[in-house]
Amino acid sequence: MNSPYTSKMDSETAISLRSRTDEHTASILCRPVLKVRHKLQRDNSWTDQMNTDFVDTVAHGWTCPPIYVFPGPADDENPVEYVFDGAHKLEALFKFIDNKYSLKKTNSFSPLKDYEGKTYKELPREIQDKIGKYKFNINMLSRETSNDSEALKVLWERLNKAGRPLNSYELSLPAIAELNALVIKPCIELFLESHVYKKDKSTRGQAEKVIQLILVTSEFPLTDPIMTGFGSKVALIETWQTTKLGTTITQAKENTHKNAAAWLANLKMASKFMKALSEANCFVDGEGKEILDTARRGTELPFLLGRIVYHFKRADEFNRICPALAKQVKDKFFGKVTRDDAGRNGALQRRMLKEIDELVAEFASQRTPRLFSKEVITAKKAAQKDICALCSVAILPNQPHVGDHIIPYASGGETVPENCQVTHARCNSIKGAKA
Repeated sequence: MNSPYTSKMDSETAISLRSRTDEHTASILCRPVLKVRHKLQRDNSWTDQMNTDFVDTVAHGWTCPPIYVFPGPADDENPVEYVFDGAHKLEALFKFIDNKYSLKKTNSFSPLKDYEGKTYKELPREIQDKIGKYKFNINMLSRETSNDSEALKVLWERLNKAGRPLNSYELSLPAIAELNALVIKPCIELFLESHVYKKDKSTRGQAEKVIQLILVTSEFPLTDPIMTGFGSKVALIETWQTTKLGTTITQAKENTHKNAAAWLANLKMASKFMKALSEANCFVDGEGKEILDTARRGTELPFLLGRIVYHFKRADEFNRICPALAKQVKDKFFGKVTRDDAGRNGALQRRMLKEIDELVAEFASQRTPRLFSKEVITAKKAAQKDICALCSVAILPNQPHVGDHIIPYASGGETVPENCQVTHARCNSIKGAKA
């Protein structure tokens, strides 16, 4: 008896598959559009030599492993099929047929040995036909499989065991495809070549994992079981994914769309807080030399940014305490303090998160009110004889006016009568724009 997770095997030529990547052609053929490279896929990492090697496989007529495909939503007016595994193979062939690269070196027994440096259009017709008519075995996954994130994860891992083992980020790609597309990728430029990730390009999801860790640690109070019971950073992220995204692809899409704006805002705020900490010399020693090592960039700093985002919802509230917080953080967490192995131990990570949260929470508890009371403003306005402290022009009856911080709030100015001056609302907004 067939399981609802049973897949269906078929075959299709390279030319037919390539034709279906074009929406107009697919419509004429009355076939679903084929999406080869999409948000469930890793970025293409094949070189032209690797592409040539696969074209050589095709020219020999050797059978390659099946291409795994899954159907799009059943109610979609324009049916789509997505490549789950095998995108590199298809792209190698499609790009060659489209003359986007020339053949590299092949071996002495290759049908292509005499055509190094040639493009597809420069090959003999019989070789072109052999490549175009090459049949791929297509393994069409069931809808049940394509909507079950755990099933996709298991299949993804097994399909990739023959190559380089997948890391935790790569394994999670089917479940977090929407999160990647709507939240992580739009923010990645904020964190490349930064204190949390030094390189200008992410390799195998390394930057994405750090960004996820910031996002995860910005979401919950420290008393939440997610924050207190994790055994590793990977487990923390995976538990967050299950809790916030759900266990099916449909749930992940819905929950990501529902929360994307808030998650984007959190990551953008984290980037701003990181820059403020940097300007406060949090990450360098007295000679300006960076003190962050790899472990701290991957553990303490993401934890710190996540907890700051959790406790501070306004940039000006954080900026006013940033210099003092930066000094304590540097002395306690980022200086050359001996600690156990590179943040891999779960107990160490939980302790670090707890200590960082306690420090940030202590500074957050020291917030002073942002706005002056009506009583203070009225008294100051009278003391100023109804003259605006910025433009020296009278504040007329019923004219909008505000209490302004003489020493700016964001610079540590207190919301106390001694630090208040009354101004026209317009003058204050102009002053704010110039600040």
